[in-house]
Amino acid sequence: LKIMNDNSYRLASDKPLNQIVSGNDEIAQLDHVFHDMASALKEAARKERAILENANDCICSFDSSLKFVSVNPACEDFFALVPDEIISTHLFDYLNSEDTEKACAFLSKVNRGTNPSNLTLSIKRADGEVREVLWSSQWAPTEGKAGELFSIFHDVTEHRAAERLKQEVVAMVTHDLRSPLMTVQNY
Repeated sequence: LKIMNDNSYRLASDKPLNQIVSGNDEIAQLDHVFHDMASALKEAARKERAILENANDCICSFDSSLKFVSVNPACEDFFALVPDEIISTHLFDYLNSEDTEKACAFLSKVNRGTNPSNLTLSIKRADGEVREVLWSSQWAPTEGKAGELFSIFHDVTEHRAAERLKQEVVAMVTHDLRSPLMTVQNY
């Protein structure tokens, strides 16, 4: 039992576990299951880390006052800052002033537990460039704490620019065709 207790401490401290207890009794079986569980937890954490580190979207979490708590590597390109410069800054430091009210309304819905659709925002990067993003969030209350807000920012700047260009081309072609057709019709 002392080895099992020590293993639980070691698992929580991310230290290597003691050797598996030998024998055929219930304690040995429990220790074997504990080692299997610890191995599965480490594998799940490794997979989660791989997903977060290789994602193209900005994946981050905020505390209850909307200060960044954690960010994935994609946030570096997204905000034009290194992760240490982003941590502890406030979300509203990066929003355009006209998006602040929309963001507050969105956060109110998230806090109530409703699942609002993604919100389109403009984010100001450190280098002055403005990026259009789709923002999705989920509030995760934790026991004894205020909880965290987990968010994903998906950059849609290029997509929106392509849409605007397409609309301009259609408007230009429509105008350019309408004038000669009106002349022919009037004639």
